[in-house]
Amino acid sequence: MRRPIIQLPILLTALLGAAMTFFFVKESQRKRELRLLLPRHDMFRSPDADELLANVNLRNLRTVLLPDGDFEVRVWIGFSVNGTDCLILRYFSGQWSAIHLQGMARAPTFPNSLTALPSPKSGWNRAWHRLINAGILTLPDAHAVNCNPRVLDGITYIVETNINMTYRTYSYSNPDYESPWYKRCNEAKQMILIGKIIGEEFGLEGFDLS
Repeated sequence: MRRPIIQLPILLTALLGAAMTFFFVKESQRKRELRLLLPRHDMFRSPDADELLANVNLRNLRTVLLPDGDFEVRVWIGFSVNGTDCLILRYFSGQWSAIHLQGMARAPTFPNSLTALPSPKSGWNRAWHRLINAGILTLPDAHAVNCNPRVLDGITYIVETNINMTYRTYSYSNPDYESPWYKRCNEAKQMILIGKIIGEEFGLEGFDLS
């Protein structure tokens, strides 16, 4: 029995189709890479950060690819001997949620807890717009605007955002520092306002340094 002969145009079409499929898959993978905007002083660059996050069943936010339209924001406060708290805001599949992480510290050790929070006091849309207007997505890193009191001890805020395929983080150390020079730092005042809004909306007084 004679084998059917594959016509050259059909073969070329099949090869072209395979090549185009490969190209579009590669292009799709390239487009799905998370863009990282990291400051020079990046506290979550340390390998220890992954270990600390794993202890509370959290992934490093800079490694998370979210579906289109979803986003996550983490606001950390502390980084002292008394541990670290974090507010995790998520907007997944059209639904809001908030989680409070408490007690994250190496020594002395505190019991870690992840607690789901109720809706913010003024409702999700209003609370989110308050945070947006305060600059939670747009504040520069403190070092980029020379807004660092250079105090070794005290309270530090770190904000992480993963939105629109872009991960960004920035930090403010002791934004309530009392000095004539530092009081002129408007970005530090915005950071304090963000903490104040979190305290008011979610009842987390520890975030409010005002």
